[in-house]
Amino acid sequence: MTENFKKIFVDTSPIIYLLDKNSPFCSKAEKAFWKFLDGCQIDICNIEITTAIKAAEIRAEYPYFKTPDALQLATASLNGCDLFLTNDKQLKNFKEFSCVTVEEWSIDE
Repeated sequence: MTENFKKIFVDTSPIIYLLDKNSPFCSKAEKAFWKFLDGCQIDICNIEITTAIKAAEIRAEYPYFKTPDALQLATASLNGCDLFLTNDKQLKNFKEFSCVTVEEWSIDE
């Protein structure tokens, strides 16, 4: 599923599922996450003023999005991501790029 995208943003929820052995999504997140990370270049981005402005614009357009989600979407957008991996179904309403939930991940065993 992730092969068709050039730059992917990983929301915090899949990482939490990976670390939380009691999560119903732990097994799926673990299988997908390690396969996904193999050979990836990982960037860690600071929240700059341009990110905060973009997040405010996102919140204005999607007032039901939480501020932390808007900040992450803004970071992904400003860094050219074309896929956002999450487990927050409401983020699928975001129109700038695809948002995929952990439930939707297809994992080749």
